[in-house]
Amino acid sequence: MVAIRLRIIALFATLNLAAGLAAAPPPGRADVTLTVDGQAIRLVHAYARVELNMDSVAELAVLLTDRPLSVELLDRGIPLHELLANAGQAHGLHFSLTGEGRPEGWNVVHPLLSTGCVQCSDWDAEATRTAAAVRGRVFTRKPQQTNGRSWSFSGEFNAVVEPGWEAAAEAAATPAQRALRKQLRAEGLHFTPDWFFTGALMNAGNVIRYLDAGMPPDTPNPSTGDTLLLEMLGGDLSDTQRVAVKELLRRGADANRVSQQGGGTALARVYCCADIAAALLDAGARLDAPSGQKGRTAGQALMDAAIALSKTDVVRLLVARGYPVAAERDRLLKDAVGRPEVEKILREATGAGGSRPPADARPSRPPAEAAPARAPVRPMPSRAEAAATLEARGLPPSQDALWRALMDDDAETVRLLLAAGVSPNEPRAHDGATPLLFVTFRQYGKKSAIQTVLVADLIAAGADVNRADSNNAPPILHAAQYCETAAVRALLKAGARTNVKAKGGATPMMMAVIFNRADNVAALLEGGYDVKPELDMLRSVAASYPETLRMIEAAARK
Repeated sequence: MVAIRLRIIALFATLNLAAGLAAAPPPGRADVTLTVDGQAIRLVHAYARVELNMDSVAELAVLLTDRPLSVELLDRGIPLHELLANAGQAHGLHFSLTGEGRPEGWNVVHPLLSTGCVQCSDWDAEATRTAAAVRGRVFTRKPQQTNGRSWSFSGEFNAVVEPGWEAAAEAAATPAQRALRKQLRAEGLHFTPDWFFTGALMNAGNVIRYLDAGMPPDTPNPSTGDTLLLEMLGGDLSDTQRVAVKELLRRGADANRVSQQGGGTALARVYCCADIAAALLDAGARLDAPSGQKGRTAGQALMDAAIALSKTDVVRLLVARGYPVAAERDRLLKDAVGRPEVEKILREATGAGGSRPPADARPSRPPAEAAPARAPVRPMPSRAEAAATLEARGLPPSQDALWRALMDDDAETVRLLLAAGVSPNEPRAHDGATPLLFVTFRQYGKKSAIQTVLVADLIAAGADVNRADSNNAPPILHAAQYCETAAVRALLKAGARTNVKAKGGATPMMMAVIFNRADNVAALLEGGYDVKPELDMLRSVAASYPETLRMIEAAARK
């Protein structure tokens, strides 16, 4: 490939250049026409960021788009080429100017075409760069041909240069932190908020690496607004994840931060593990903090879950840390019926005799909110179509690409990769989770519709709906707690077994009831769930939810 010719011209170096740039668009604007098969779009917005590449070398990224990008999106620290390729927010053109002034890393996204290349002989840029701005023109020397389409671009731009998130963060870093960040980038892990969360999902051991490199422990997820501490809790934890959670707390993570997705604090989510609950309490977590459940504190939510799951170590911890057992004696003892070890702890704490609490001792809670509307079903593209689209994007179909797309909530790329033949059942090496287990266990919050689409697409691609994780929990058990009803029904329709039990004793129905998912209780019952083997436990937990209790009692009579 012929080397790209770039003319770096000093500002106002010649009268001709000065005259040419005098009519350039104002700062932050562009006047570039991108045409594919006769369909032209105008790129009118211009952005420039100083970014660090995988070799930790500063480059200037230029992005020209047909629509404005929000400040929130630009401040996430995502490289500009990834915003163009994956965010779906705009069409446009991207290229980078290296430290030597060479343009490379081109990407073009048009409604009819998505393509790119590292160095392109017929794509060119003439630019003048100062510390504050970069302006000039971009053009194709002749019409281009890609996948049978004819296309070209030409026009001028004037972008304000700003430091990217990662480059700006380098200024405050110590030499040791810079060295750690350089090592992370060499492994493909950028030092940005997005990658902090992505790296943690890939391997919990990365959490400590990011903290050592200077990432604040309460950095919010740009997608959800929640901290990593909040997002890591809500289910069983591996040993590596436990170490990461404790290290977050040791480094000052806020133990009382309220989730923007669920409305509660971390303590309400930590029913899995007494040692993590103890670490939270040691870090100042309040028992009276909000839980995200109306009328219940974080301590009450944790105690309820611990009793229902017979987590005696968690119950004992809460009693020792000042839980108001005496004030809630009747309610707690009622819940503990059928769990002799838990009941013994509570009776010892209250000095209760042998009498049972009255049946109506526990206050009721409201039924679950209605589930969001079901996402529309879309046909899966053919293998040839998917492969061609991925090739145009420069994205090879691989397991790594699938996991990256899953972590980015990029449902469209996941669909293309699955259609191109990437396996939906290949587990991650570090925890054995399959894509379906990952999706059903993850908390999507306001993006729950994306979760439902991902579940449907993974099933359509042949995902094993009964493959369990290391705790013997299959996707249906996680979905009963975390997913929309449409996803639960899709799993059941695909043959998900419901007579399953995780190592800690949790069942799909138990999780749906504990977390007040009346919609998923109904879906499980419609799918033939047999409540009789766990009827006493379900009655006890569902006593707070009249709607759910009625459904369970009706199912038990059949």
